[in-house]
Amino acid sequence: MRTKHLSNVLLSILLVTFVITLSSFIITITPQKASANPSPENFTIVALPDTQFYSESYPWIFENQTEWIVQNENEKNIVFVTHLGDICNYPEIDVEWQNADNAMSILDNKVPYGILPGNHDITSDGSAPEYEKYFPASRYEGYSYWGGSYDSDRVPLPSLSPNMNNYQLFSAGGMDFIALNLQYDPPADVLKWADNILSKYSKRRAIISTHVYIDQDGNREYAGPSIWEVLVVPHKNVFLVLCGHEFGWAERIDNLDNRIVYQLLSDYQAFSKGGNGWLRIMEFVPSESTIYVRTYSPYLDRYMTDSANQFDLFYPMSATVAAAGGGISSWAYVGVIVVIVVIIAVVLVLKVV
Repeated sequence: MRTKHLSNVLLSILLVTFVITLSSFIITITPQKASANPSPENFTIVALPDTQFYSESYPWIFENQTEWIVQNENEKNIVFVTHLGDICNYPEIDVEWQNADNAMSILDNKVPYGILPGNHDITSDGSAPEYEKYFPASRYEGYSYWGGSYDSDRVPLPSLSPNMNNYQLFSAGGMDFIALNLQYDPPADVLKWADNILSKYSKRRAIISTHVYIDQDGNREYAGPSIWEVLVVPHKNVFLVLCGHEFGWAERIDNLDNRIVYQLLSDYQAFSKGGNGWLRIMEFVPSESTIYVRTYSPYLDRYMTDSANQFDLFYPMSATVAAAGGGISSWAYVGVIVVIVVIIAVVLVLKVV
């Protein structure tokens, strides 16, 4: 009888262990889903660097870029496009803005995008009236991805430029993102606003696009150090900073307490025809924890294959935002529970014996 009783006790312990382990595993795994729409599907984000000379002299190349994006939206699952500033070459020449508007309008109602003014888009008084005329917040307020913009009181006529800094919200691959777009050399009031926005959306993975941030050598310039200190360092959801402005390309990688932050410069304006249509394609592959960065020209139908323009970035996409840089494995929690149950089992067995 005693042996039978002991067997029943051990069997009960095994069943309890199994149930607890299974339930704790499920509980631990479930929070890893960072979106209400979890999907393992790969997706792509495209960056449009400095289009100033296209708007001035080669508008068909600009249109070719955005047409290619729309044509490849489904095949490459392009979920977002970010323009890195210097939309036009001269801020007061209306025909350039018309050309830019024609090119960017191809994306309207098709692919979500963010846009910001570079130094060539801003007038000497710090405002951007032509930018605001063609790319006001009202142009985007009807889109579900639109987040909002900052109406700065820094410029003499703030009503002329309330969309110089803005953000978008989108989801892809089972993750939620915020794309924050900052004007050329953003001042302190803009950074304070951006700081509040990133705090508000701290559970979303954050991409910052601005016109100037790093140079060809990877050194932060202009407001780059301030963006780093005010926005990147304190906000753990920021993992990617994109910029243009200076002809060339650079990749800077910083590790903050096991959180990797990638900072990428891409600008091809010094090439023939204002840049020959080169743009950046960033394919996110969650199953491989990798972002495949490629540089492609729809105008030339050619890729740049050198290591500075074709490279891979490691980025874990299965963890929550807070644990994106590391954290304890879910199996560790399960292991702890199993150890506790085993200890209890040993005590019970000793009592029975």
